[in-house]
Amino acid sequence: MSAQLDKLDDPWRTPLCRVFNAQGLAVSGYLNPCVTIDPEQFYGSITGGYTANIRSKMEDFLLNPSIAVLFKKITEGRPYSIALRLREMGYRGELHAVGAANREIMHHLVRVGFSHIHLADQVDSIPKEVWSPFSFSYQAVGGAEAIEFGRRM
Repeated sequence: MSAQLDKLDDPWRTPLCRVFNAQGLAVSGYLNPCVTIDPEQFYGSITGGYTANIRSKMEDFLLNPSIAVLFKKITEGRPYSIALRLREMGYRGELHAVGAANREIMHHLVRVGFSHIHLADQVDSIPKEVWSPFSFSYQAVGGAEAIEFGRRM
């Protein structure tokens, strides 16, 4: 992405933003997200049976080749849950972390299945110590499938 963008109201399009893959490399060949999931609106619209409604609402997203999940603030936990649930349900498309995502949480984003992270960072690559600081993890996240997806990208 360049600094000159014609449409700045999309949360995944911000000035001076670069997109990095799960290995910390800047990428330019990615699909623009078809839909942006705002966790506040997503969870706020659920009524009745909480778990059943979440699952049925998420099934609507599974056919999109690229999805953005919005982080309104860095301490927000719901985007992680959305990403993990999508991966557990078999979503194989591009999953973009947009908004308040930053280097400090990149490792956690990769672990739950995000394949693309939008950062206000103008480097060509992020050091391995940032996106994969540990050689193994004690806890499995979303089963081996979510972890494998993050490692393959």
